[in-house]
Amino acid sequence: MNDKEIIKELKSVMTGDLEKDTEFLDSIIEKFEGSKEDKDTLYAIGLLISEAVPFAEKEKLVQSFEKEVPRISEELDRIANIIGNGDYDIALSLAEKLIEEGEGYINDGTFKENSKMVFFSFEESMQEVLYRSLHRKERREIYAVPFPYATIYFMYGSVLWNLEEFEEAQTAFEKARKWNPVSASITLQYAETLSINGNISGKKCLKLFNEVFKYTFEPKELAYVYRTLGKFFSENELWKEAYICYNTSLKYDDNSGDAYNELEFIQDESGITENDISFGDEMKFTNNYGISLKPNQKIIKLAVDCGEEAYAEEDFEMAKYFLDIAYNLSPKAEIKNLLDEIEKELNSWLKLNKYRTNLWVVTCRLVYI
Repeated sequence: MNDKEIIKELKSVMTGDLEKDTEFLDSIIEKFEGSKEDKDTLYAIGLLISEAVPFAEKEKLVQSFEKEVPRISEELDRIANIIGNGDYDIALSLAEKLIEEGEGYINDGTFKENSKMVFFSFEESMQEVLYRSLHRKERREIYAVPFPYATIYFMYGSVLWNLEEFEEAQTAFEKARKWNPVSASITLQYAETLSINGNISGKKCLKLFNEVFKYTFEPKELAYVYRTLGKFFSENELWKEAYICYNTSLKYDDNSGDAYNELEFIQDESGITENDISFGDEMKFTNNYGISLKPNQKIIKLAVDCGEEAYAEEDFEMAKYFLDIAYNLSPKAEIKNLLDEIEKELNSWLKLNKYRTNLWVVTCRLVYI
């Protein structure tokens, strides 16, 4: 029997009572768990649970899972350190264990997408905001899960990359991108892996690079995008384009040794210097490739709007988070003024909290004298 036939048979004996049906499906999972011959059955049950459990119940599952987040974060830090030491085989083994754990949550229906819900693993709030903004036509409920699927698959792909297992790395980066389609780092690494494997044309690779600007909001990450584009143009001996990209990257990260080294290399190879790049050349570059050399104004506006909304709701920490993003891309006075106001509010809150703590201590001392 295939999964569709199994689902049909299971549904025929389900009552519609959430508690009874969940107990029924759990009992079947216990019966078949660990049996390689019954993977279709387990998959079918996972789909049924995902469809049967309401959103509120799913939230409870996610909240209970959040207790595991610190342990997983520590494990990811450990893997990152091992990668830094060059022990790729050990890192690969540890990453595979986390992947197995994560896939378990999908198979049991906890994070299994269906016709009503779709799950993502964003690294931070702004990514989720951007995804929602870019996919307004998505009819399913968008839910950010606490399990760091994208980070794990990206880390796994990076290890495979260092082991020169590029086909497997491509698959890992595809999965990372599925879980977080608005990560510049993941998309750029995925594009570069496609190029190495000969699975993408130069034109399509450039288009993929260009899409990244729709969701890149950290200055250093923006600099990385321009350096990656510079590398692409340099490899194709388009020296003026490469120079423009590397030079633009320094506006967002002027401490990058890579950018300075590449600019020197381009100068040695082509004789091009900064004096040879005119405003007209930059305009021509933007017109030819559709690549802006300025921050994305839509991202800035979105960050300001979210920051102002959070400020109005007196969520000052979240307001600061969004407005910091906007200000780092566009240091305008009005954004700075609002950030100063938020800083005052946060300091007042800290002082009040300290006063309350001191008052509590004094009260305790009086009670127990």
